[in-house]
Amino acid sequence: MDGVIADATAAADSFTGELPNFLVQQATTRYYSNAVPARWISTDVVTAEVRCVDGKEDYSAILINGRPTSRPIEKTGAWSTGEFVVTLQDIFSPYTAAAFVRHGEDNIAGRAAYVYDFTVRQAGSHWVLVGPDGRHEAPPYTGRLWIDKERHRVLRMEQRTSVITSALPYDKAESTLDYGFVSIDGKSYLLPVHSENLACMRGRADCTRNEIAFQNYRKFTAESNVTFGKQWTSRQ
Repeated sequence: MDGVIADATAAADSFTGELPNFLVQQATTRYYSNAVPARWISTDVVTAEVRCVDGKEDYSAILINGRPTSRPIEKTGAWSTGEFVVTLQDIFSPYTAAAFVRHGEDNIAGRAAYVYDFTVRQAGSHWVLVGPDGRHEAPPYTGRLWIDKERHRVLRMEQRTSVITSALPYDKAESTLDYGFVSIDGKSYLLPVHSENLACMRGRADCTRNEIAFQNYRKFTAESNVTFGKQWTSRQ
C-alpha cells in the first residue's frame, strides 16, 4: 500500500478514539434548479444540533427556516448524514476496497497536499442514495482526495456516482466534504467545516443542491443513545 494512504488509513481508524464527544451546529441551505445551465434558487435553511458521541452521530433541535417541523427531516427535501465519522472511515475501510492512484500535488486551505483519485465498485459501496419513494441503492462511485503532506490526513474529499440503476430516479449524485482545524476544549482537531451535495433527476433538468456549514464546535459530556449512517436523501 502507498505510504501516504497507509498513514491516512491509520489516522482514520484512530479518528474517533482521539476525539472528545462534541456538539456542533449544522446549517444546511437547500437549493433547487430546473434549468440548464443550473439557476439555483434557495428553498429553505435547515439548522440542527449534532452530537457526536463515541463516534456516532445524532441530530436534534432541527428547524426549517427557524421553525420546528413535525415531519421527519428526510421527508422535507434533500438531506444527508454521516459527514463527521462515517464518510472518512468508510473510504479507507478494507470492506470498501477503494483503489487509489496518486494524481499529483496541490495546495488547499493554505496547506500543501497530495492528491489521489479513487474508485469504489458497487460491491464495496456504502454511499446510500434514497429516492422519494424510500427505495435505496449504494452505487459505484469515483472521487478524489486531498491529503495533507505534513500530517497525512484528509483535507478534502470529492465523490460522484459512476452508474445509478433505473431503480432510482436519479442519474447523477455528487458530494464534497472539506475539513479544517477547529478547537474543542482548548485542543485542535481536523473536522468537517463545509460540505456540498447534489442530485439530479434522470433525464430531466431538475436538481437539488445542499450547502452545509459546520460551526461552533464544543465539548459534550452527557451520555446519549444515538444512531448513525451515511446517506443522501432527496425528495422532489
